[in-house]
Amino acid sequence: MKKVLYLIIASLLVMGLVLAGCPSGNGVEDQTVTIAAIPGVTPPATGATPKATITDTAQYTGAISWAPADSPFKADTIYTATITLTAKSGFTLAGVAANFFTVAGATASNAAGSGTVQAVFPATLPEAATIIKIGVAGDMSVPHGVNMMQGAQLAIDQIGPFTVGANTYVFQLVEMNTADLSGDIAATKLAVEAKIADVNYVIGGFRTEHTTVMQEVICEDNGKLFLGLGAGGVGLTSKVQADFDNYKYFFRLLPINDFFLVTSAFKIVQSVILTLLQDPNLPFETMADINVYILAEQAEWATPAVQMAEGMLLPALGVNHVGTARPSDRAAAGDLSATIADMAAKDTHVVMTIMAGTVGFSWAAARAGAGLPVISAGINAMAHMTAFAQLGAAALGEITLDTTARDVQLSSTTQPFLNAFIAKHNAYPLYTGCSAYDSMYLLKAAIQQTGSLSSADIAAAIPGLDLPAVSGKMAFYPRAAIDLGSVQPGLRALSAAQAYALYGDHLLAFYEEPNFAGLEANWLAKNYVAQWTSPPHLPQDIAYGPAIGNTAVASQWQGTAAAPIKVAVWPRQHAPAGTPVATLKAMGLFDKWGNWNFQFAGTQPLFIPQAFYDKWG
Repeated sequence: MKKVLYLIIASLLVMGLVLAGCPSGNGVEDQTVTIAAIPGVTPPATGATPKATITDTAQYTGAISWAPADSPFKADTIYTATITLTAKSGFTLAGVAANFFTVAGATASNAAGSGTVQAVFPATLPEAATIIKIGVAGDMSVPHGVNMMQGAQLAIDQIGPFTVGANTYVFQLVEMNTADLSGDIAATKLAVEAKIADVNYVIGGFRTEHTTVMQEVICEDNGKLFLGLGAGGVGLTSKVQADFDNYKYFFRLLPINDFFLVTSAFKIVQSVILTLLQDPNLPFETMADINVYILAEQAEWATPAVQMAEGMLLPALGVNHVGTARPSDRAAAGDLSATIADMAAKDTHVVMTIMAGTVGFSWAAARAGAGLPVISAGINAMAHMTAFAQLGAAALGEITLDTTARDVQLSSTTQPFLNAFIAKHNAYPLYTGCSAYDSMYLLKAAIQQTGSLSSADIAAAIPGLDLPAVSGKMAFYPRAAIDLGSVQPGLRALSAAQAYALYGDHLLAFYEEPNFAGLEANWLAKNYVAQWTSPPHLPQDIAYGPAIGNTAVASQWQGTAAAPIKVAVWPRQHAPAGTPVATLKAMGLFDKWGNWNFQFAGTQPLFIPQAFYDKWG
């Protein structure tokens, strides 16, 4: 609970909010409650006993009454929970917005300034339905975990009961609060062990360090399917390659692994720099005129990303790498003062961000507060959130790799999902909400195809499914067929047939081969194989690149200080249609994964702040 309170206070200090309230007994003004997601309200299930209280938060407690007042819950009945919240000392419900609170699995409403919440749940199941219990392993004190519950429940509400042969099934979520941000890996393991026997499958994972121990409990110890929703470390799918029998149950839906994450962050930075070079109002003429600073949080997933950016990507681009800073993933704005001074002293033009924690809020606030004239682009997971708009002018200009964007259709499910999620929660989803939504449809399809609830059967069926994802396509890398252990112990690579099955004729264009026979003949002869090693093309990782249909987007906060809006600004077409492949390759816009010289309908022009022109123009 102290951890939750620390995060809340830290985020409020970062955002600089002045909260309304009444003085408490010690003369300090009470802070308005900011925890929107009410934890511990278990959705009604046929035959279950209703809960009478919520799980206490750092800011409030709560009592629950049910209508109808059945105990146990009856079949095929719509239940409404009336949740009466009581603020703890130092907090107040005064100032809470109308319909501020949310309840997983329900449509929730509350009046402004009120702690009385009405939560209407879908009808309970008919007696004959078989419940498939899905464990949701996430930190429920932060949006990443809450979004897992919200995204999965949205899909469950849409799917409803479904039939396979003579059987009727329905999904039901079981919350596993794994406290990923606590740093207490032992507590994460205990949280999963406590509920693993009660669930059929598990979805979730946020911090790689914590997801690793989840894998051990779920896959190795219990042989159950685990769909990864939020951790990017390559170590997770490296275990699938090294010990397939024990870890064949793990698939990563999102994010792309950290190798591809930093590759995309780099491509976003590259696109920003190309835009600066093409701007007649700026003096930059070559890549060597641009100074780039790396700002990456202290986290396991970010370390190889920094090493890759420093050692390979930025030098290959030809820009000046002028510095790297590694703040805590929970650093406050004041903690970044020395870093911002260093950026200014080194005439930084572009800051490449690699951040998933609340430091993303702090960075935007500190950058704006110091008037630092830079373009901030890369990965800032906090900038996915609707709450980022509360930064006002400080939000403007921030660019982040994102899973989705309004008005951009990455697949047939992108806009239907976004519209439904925003309508229900009045907020943009994080990537964990998107992958949780996809996971339910993936499970349904696998169960329908196999007619089985066995984790082993479902894991075997998943690679053969052809399904859209919110961010593109659910396509996974296979187990690499070529053993390169003589080059490096444990190293493997995709065969020509495996790569061609995913990337098709794009590979012929990239390698300038006339047909697949030529590609296959030269795979080893011309050492094409060296570009398809595993890692990073690891088994049961989501496959990467425009030739697959998996690029995601970069979003930028634009608009005004009073009304910031988030729009897509990448991928971006920088060269005219018909530009020769050789030219596109030289520009970094055509690689083995696809042709990046395109943009989705709905993509907006990049916004360059006036302060940048004033300083560098």
